[in-house]
Amino acid sequence: MPQAHVRRGITVLLALIFSKYFYLASMVGYFTFYLISRFHISVRSSQLHLFVFLGAAAAGTFFGGPIGDRIGPRYVIWGSILGVLPFTLLLPHANLFWTGILSAIIGFVIASAFSAIVVYAQELIPGKRVVFTWKWDDDEAWENYDSVVSVDFSDRDGGTELRLTHVQLPSEASRDRHNEGWNSVIDRLEKFVNE
Repeated sequence: MPQAHVRRGITVLLALIFSKYFYLASMVGYFTFYLISRFHISVRSSQLHLFVFLGAAAAGTFFGGPIGDRIGPRYVIWGSILGVLPFTLLLPHANLFWTGILSAIIGFVIASAFSAIVVYAQELIPGKRVVFTWKWDDDEAWENYDSVVSVDFSDRDGGTELRLTHVQLPSEASRDRHNEGWNSVIDRLEKFVNE
């Protein structure tokens, strides 16, 4: 990949990270004041609402990785950025109950892309990672699946360590068969390199 594409990709990811954390920081800094001013609730109650928002953000960060593995990191990233827009636009018009629900949804959705952004950024760094899709066209179980294979290279004790990851497989049985197949390929590659 040309350096200009790598720089542009990293710049876009940094802009997305900045916008996400600007949004999160704004919510953390002003949400309790907004709740106190708008709904005339106590400081304690407003802090409980903030705790729910932050808990949902933590859950979004945790579950964003597996969701990204399932549907792809690009969809999680853009869904995270654009997905909060309708909820954010509804927030000033909602009553206290719906403000709590909307803020929890916003927290979960906006934080869900963190791991996907990190993975995507790693894929842009040249010479360290190869990523490609994998699909069996003649297998009905693969009809709605495009799995992703990542091969990472790192320096290790004067040699190169290879780490292969295969995600978004259609079933556990398929995962187990591919695990067996990839282990066999890597074992043969190791024998070939050591000869």
